[in-house]
Amino acid sequence: MRHAVANYDPRDMDCAMVHIPAGKVLFGLTPDEKAEQARKAGVHPDMLHFHSDRRELETGEFWMDKHPVTRGQFLRFMQETGYSILYNGWLVGWAELTGWHHFAPENLALPMVGVNSEDAAAYAAWLGKRLPTEVEWERAWRGADGRLWPWGNAWQDGFCFRNPGNVGLGVAIPVGAYPDCGPFGLGSYGLVGEWVKVVFSPTSKSGSADPCPFVLAGGAFCHRQPYSFLPSNRLSWSHHMRIYDSGFRCVSDTPPDGLVASPAYRVERFEPPKPVAIREDLYLKAPIRLVPYQCATFAIYVPWFPEGLWVLDCPEGDWDEFGGANSWPSRPRDDWFIPWKVEGGGTRLTYLRERAGKRVFFEAWAEGHTVSWRFELDGVSPVRAGSFCLKTLSPFFSSQERWTQVRMEGDKLTRCCELPIAPASAASFGWSLGAVAPPARAGYVSYDGRGRMLFPEGSNVFSGNGWPPCTHVTPAGRSDLLEKTGGGSVSFRLD
Repeated sequence: MRHAVANYDPRDMDCAMVHIPAGKVLFGLTPDEKAEQARKAGVHPDMLHFHSDRRELETGEFWMDKHPVTRGQFLRFMQETGYSILYNGWLVGWAELTGWHHFAPENLALPMVGVNSEDAAAYAAWLGKRLPTEVEWERAWRGADGRLWPWGNAWQDGFCFRNPGNVGLGVAIPVGAYPDCGPFGLGSYGLVGEWVKVVFSPTSKSGSADPCPFVLAGGAFCHRQPYSFLPSNRLSWSHHMRIYDSGFRCVSDTPPDGLVASPAYRVERFEPPKPVAIREDLYLKAPIRLVPYQCATFAIYVPWFPEGLWVLDCPEGDWDEFGGANSWPSRPRDDWFIPWKVEGGGTRLTYLRERAGKRVFFEAWAEGHTVSWRFELDGVSPVRAGSFCLKTLSPFFSSQERWTQVRMEGDKLTRCCELPIAPASAASFGWSLGAVAPPARAGYVSYDGRGRMLFPEGSNVFSGNGWPPCTHVTPAGRSDLLEKTGGGSVSFRLD
């Protein structure tokens, strides 16, 4: 085990809170500060678009949890209240990798992940606490002097885990593994994105507001850019969504009964996560494996890209009365259950769904470095070509900073983080390559540049969100609807 802790007590952790006095906060960033951070990182200024805008504000006093809520604390909450997190379509794939629902004794001091804002708020209410506002969040980490990071105005390694790339999603970093920081001595900065209540809604460049009442603030273990760890960072897509780096800590307007000012808890040993190695020895020697779930979803395991998987929702939404992946398990079982047939040792999958004279046939197959899929419809209303969602859950390709998503034109490779965001995109996790027409090609490139996920050449629009991240492919220049048949493919290659 790469970490060991002492004196861990979930009840003490609930009472370990830091007093944040009333005072001023220089909330957000100025336009010049955003531009400077983008310049230093070598990214398009739009990558800082959803960071808060500068305002001079004040907060009253409050108390904030010293550390993010841990798995042991959340486990006690579930055991004492009967609260549960439904395993559904949002959680397929990454739950197997991160083990968020596995509360092994050695993992109880790890931050609780895989919670949405409703889970976090329910936990806080159980203790008579609440979630912080985004203004309180910045007051706690930045104080009154407007410092850019909790430790000062210059980036410094050593205060949080900065992902070097190729690091697995199921990282084991206990709270307290990094030094306390900020003007008030809070702990565990940047381990997980933390749910905060929105005060100033992010807006798109076209002026539409992000409708989410809660967003994730700050950076997380999967981020590698210093600007992602600015307290002004805001990441949202859906406050109902649970994912591998969504966590939280609580605040209270009064000190808790039994306030623990100096917790006995400590980390005795910790080794930072190390990058995972690509298995070149398995390239095109071990077959890609396809594994179906109960719903309209299957997993793709690529041997040469270990400790990860891809999840294809086929489809994600509903096709008439045939429920898609997102219907599982909220609708009746007959709507979403898929009679999968597995052939070729897991290299080919098919399903046939029939009801009331309507028919949907789907097949997927793995051959060499490529996975392809195809569907046929009979009697079903026209379906959306972009209803297939490919989620990437991989140490090599999962980036919430648009770093691995790319377009390629010959030998020229352009990362999404070097491109402007779509004008209408209100969600800060959204990304798009717009129309990618021949000879350009869309795909992902691993952090070390050796691995490739490539989509077929053609006149298509590639878009998605940065949570898993996911990719949707839509034909460009015509309707997004398909009448009878369609499909797609993705290749997993090594240079």
